[in-house]
Amino acid sequence: MYLLFRLSSIIHTQITVTSSVLMEEELTNVFESPPEDAESASDSGRENTLQIPDGGWGWVICFAGFMINFIAGGLFSGTEIFHWGLILLYQDTFYKTAMVEIIFDLIMMSVGPIVLLLLMFNVSHRQIIICGGFISAVSTFTCIFVKKVELLYVPYGTISGCCVGLAYFSVNTIVGRYFKKKRALAVGIAHSGIGIGAFVLSYLLGQSISYYGMRVTFLFISGLFLSFIVYGALCRPLKTGNTKKKTNEIILKSMKVLQTERNLGFEPDEETIENQELMHRSNSGGSMHHVNLETAPATNTNGTFSRKCKSLCKIIFDPVVLKNPGMLLLIFIYFFEGASVMVTVYTPDMIDYIGMRRGHGALIIYIYCGVLGISQVIFGMLADLLHIPTSYILMASLLVSSAVCVAFTFCHSFAWLVFCISLSAICRGFIFPLGIVLVASILGVENLEKGYSPLCLLSGVSYIIHRIIAGSLLDATQSIDAVFYVFASFLFMACIMSCGIVYMQRNNKFSEYPEKDN
Repeated sequence: MYLLFRLSSIIHTQITVTSSVLMEEELTNVFESPPEDAESASDSGRENTLQIPDGGWGWVICFAGFMINFIAGGLFSGTEIFHWGLILLYQDTFYKTAMVEIIFDLIMMSVGPIVLLLLMFNVSHRQIIICGGFISAVSTFTCIFVKKVELLYVPYGTISGCCVGLAYFSVNTIVGRYFKKKRALAVGIAHSGIGIGAFVLSYLLGQSISYYGMRVTFLFISGLFLSFIVYGALCRPLKTGNTKKKTNEIILKSMKVLQTERNLGFEPDEETIENQELMHRSNSGGSMHHVNLETAPATNTNGTFSRKCKSLCKIIFDPVVLKNPGMLLLIFIYFFEGASVMVTVYTPDMIDYIGMRRGHGALIIYIYCGVLGISQVIFGMLADLLHIPTSYILMASLLVSSAVCVAFTFCHSFAWLVFCISLSAICRGFIFPLGIVLVASILGVENLEKGYSPLCLLSGVSYIIHRIIAGSLLDATQSIDAVFYVFASFLFMACIMSCGIVYMQRNNKFSEYPEKDN
């Protein structure tokens, strides 16, 4: 009997010492690290190790990205068709009807910070896509009953634009997370849905408006948004190895065993009492370490929520992003590169300017969308199969795009216009998916959302700014050539800035070196 008592006392002592050491280490880690690092999901790279499959289910994610880009990008690029349908339905001014699509496009490209906020509260990409698709479908369905065009600003422009943007941002970032060596190819395939969607949906929307009217077309668009639920269900989260969680589980198991031993009613010896006092001091040695177990859940919840809200601005405009020279260069490059989108906006005006038929303008836009979709797949092959550095592709595409803008001013035949618009589509098809690939290379895949959010936000703002500049310049000069010269200068400035990206990639200044990506 005495031996059994001594054996249980020794086991009791060993468990107490182990749990004391583990709890002391855990408390040291918690209170010595900044709260932001403990809260931010994207900053937990030291604790959460992403298991990147680089294939497998990632290709299913790539398909989901293709389909969501097909729908969202097709609607984004089909502004002219949608605008025409609104004018036919409401018989209102050009400005009021155009504002519906402007609000939709601007909000869609600016919701990256909202995704970061949701991810900070442990909402997965899958949940964001599913909820975004459902809410946007319901909101677009209500547009059938709207009697005035101004009332579309809220259900379609704001709510649908926000929810579609959430799904668009989430699916593109999760595609980048699922790949490393084949990231450029996967992102290129997913983004090719934008060009193909613009090509197909422009035709389908036009036919729907012509035969059934704009109200039935809203029902068609609502059904497209509802399909996001299916594509979102395919986007299962990446598996992570959470070492901190394992440590917490060990501590909890040790404490449960300790409590079980105490309930057995054994009388501890002097050494056990000393170890219990040591554990108590590690828990309550200072006012900062002291936790009242009865009030801990409410206090921790309130404190965590307030800290998360305070650190939201830091997450949206994270110092890691803003202080990174490569990321700053990339943001400015894509701000000036937004001028390339205006080529498709003013190509129909160029058709009228040189005296061609209006039908040629629609055909040229279809050619642009088709070439855009194909070129995005070609980009992935060049980067991943031929191992051409992504910074070289960026610089060359910007240079050619700038030259093409100048060449537009010398176009006096349909064949020359087709050649120029095809080159512009190829360059745009290379540049657009490069955003995700370069952000992941510069900051690392764990910071992909943080870097891609300001990039999308500034791209949406630049779209509006460039449109205002081009419209004001066209009104002042009454010359379409002046607009294309300004676009060419913007793209050339972006090309000069891209030399810094080339230098950084050649000298291994990125978080993921080029040889690791290829």
